[in-house]
Amino acid sequence: MVAVVGATRETLHSGLWGWLPEPVLLGLLNIRLKPFAMMQTYRRGIKNLAYASDAGVYRWGDNAKDLFEFSKRGMTPTDAIKAATVNAARMLGLEREIGSIAVEKAADIIATTGGPLEDITRLGQIRFVMRAGIVYRSETSN
Repeated sequence: MVAVVGATRETLHSGLWGWLPEPVLLGLLNIRLKPFAMMQTYRRGIKNLAYASDAGVYRWGDNAKDLFEFSKRGMTPTDAIKAATVNAARMLGLEREIGSIAVEKAADIIATTGGPLEDITRLGQIRFVMRAGIVYRSETSN
């Protein structure tokens, strides 16, 4: 099962069409305010779920907000992170190239202000990103 960015109220309102009234947004995007099908599946005991995004449709960089929402609805931080990494790579058939940190795999690595397994919102508090061995810091990172 795949959940797509924009499936939460948070990403919907912060996206390109966030200025529109909520009823219009909900009608245009056919989004319901009930729990996601992904979360209903998770609650039934199926933990091997994958998370994907529609890059370019919703505001870039808001993916973590959906993971926060999954956690608020009962998914463990570990399972939310797996859905966005190892499980997503497996769903795409790319688990030998991406999805986890291992020798010979491509990976973008983030450093957060604290442990996201204790508080998943720390995934939104990024200190730096390492891509292809180069460290990138935002102007606002400490």
